[in-house]
Amino acid sequence: SEQIQKELKITEEQLAKIKELQTAQREEMRKLFTGMGNMRDMSAEERTKAREEMTKKREAMTKKAEKKLAECIKKEQTKRLNEITLQQQGVEGLTSEYVVKGLKLKKEQVTKIKAALKARDDENQKLMESMRGSGRRPRGEAGEGSGERQRPDFTKIREQMAAIRKKGEEKAMSVLTEEQKKGLEKLKGKKFELDRNALFRRGSRAGSTRGGGTTGEARERGQNREGGERRRRQPQGDGGN
Repeated sequence: SEQIQKELKITEEQLAKIKELQTAQREEMRKLFTGMGNMRDMSAEERTKAREEMTKKREAMTKKAEKKLAECIKKEQTKRLNEITLQQQGVEGLTSEYVVKGLKLKKEQVTKIKAALKARDDENQKLMESMRGSGRRPRGEAGEGSGERQRPDFTKIREQMAAIRKKGEEKAMSVLTEEQKKGLEKLKGKKFELDRNALFRRGSRAGSTRGGGTTGEARERGQNREGGERRRRQPQGDGGN
């Protein structure tokens, strides 16, 4: 993102190294997604298992890439990148190393936060599964179009997903003490308005997005949305110290 490059004052030399890193990560991701299979042909249990396995592998690869990224940029640039990432993630960043260390979260707190986020994702997954299962009219039903798939009520589904997301976020945030909530705002740093439209336009034009997005990743992101999952870059570092 040129906007983030400008904010971090990324040099041409740094950018060249970052692009090399991105290319290498993109190739690793491509290989990972190639062996993923088609989730639409899997049972609900198989999809859950495949998604969990994919998440573990992707997180390990991302952590490795981000460690190399930290070697390409300065400490203050890494700190600002962590702040921006946390702003974009919201509660998703609560279990990152950057936040855990910065807020001195206890192990029990991290466990509760992860459980709240997983419960949210599981509930979204059930919602999507029920939508797929209820979208077909019974063949014995009278009237034109019997046995054909009905168009889902996407407005209602979005409202339900928004309610699930809100409940999950509130549950995760309730784990923090008032002092930690204040500390979280400090970790976010100066407010940064990311132009997502420009980011997506760049991704469509170049066939990639931030973090080494590929066609395979786009497919996987779509599959994650079916389960209500939102996986992004995890802020790394020492909590801004």
